[in-house]
Amino acid sequence: MIDKITQYIKSIDNNQYEYGVILGSGWSHVVDIINIKHEIHYSDIPGYPTCSVKGHDGKMILGEINGKNVILLVGRFHLYEGYEIQKVVTPIHVLHALGVKTLILTNASGGINKKYKPGDIMIISDHINNTSQNPLTGLTATTERPIFIDTSTIYRQEYIALAERICNRHKIRHHKGTYIQNIGPSYETPAEIRAMGKIGADAVGMSTVVEALTAHYLGISVIGLSHITNMAPGISKNKITHQEVLDIANKNKNLLSKMLYDLISEL
Repeated sequence: MIDKITQYIKSIDNNQYEYGVILGSGWSHVVDIINIKHEIHYSDIPGYPTCSVKGHDGKMILGEINGKNVILLVGRFHLYEGYEIQKVVTPIHVLHALGVKTLILTNASGGINKKYKPGDIMIISDHINNTSQNPLTGLTATTERPIFIDTSTIYRQEYIALAERICNRHKIRHHKGTYIQNIGPSYETPAEIRAMGKIGADAVGMSTVVEALTAHYLGISVIGLSHITNMAPGISKNKITHQEVLDIANKNKNLLSKMLYDLISEL
């Protein structure tokens, strides 16, 4: 299936694309920074999953940012949509087949660390997989791609440092921290958030980790950026809504776009 999807995309554009970006909830405005060559809706790609979540437009944009060929995936797939895990990470395998060497994963997340505030950026330095699923399950190990992979270096230190410098340049409040992925779709209870904080999580969401694991397995370098759009239940007494997530993201859209433009330009 990956071959079929890749062949379809290459029939539209056979250029080499070294950089990939997955835009999570509230990040879709970033398309404004790319010189678009082709825009392909997921529903038009044979065998490709489709998005069902507000804030995930469901399209693949092939284009250029400051002289670099980039693929933007506007919208991702989630376990809570009912997809099997291999469907969720299909885009990562497709990006790899198209030649992508560096992947920027973005998401909207809830802050667990009490030092965080809505609007902050957390540069992911490590993660916790709380889905009880692993995207490498069932894959056949080879000499080139063993499945017993070391995961201590998924998020490269030099990329983390670069993201920090760019945040400082644009005066974006930022942190380095550990992201935890849950399945969702319900938000966590205050008790669950307390437990996650005790095991080292700084921010929580419903994506990213299984994508990062797959990319690392395939030899793709990973950068993870969490936009703290709300404080997690129990940390904040306010009720959480998906619209709140999108509203905070929209408020900060210009800064987020500048950050990603500089990050891609300087990689």
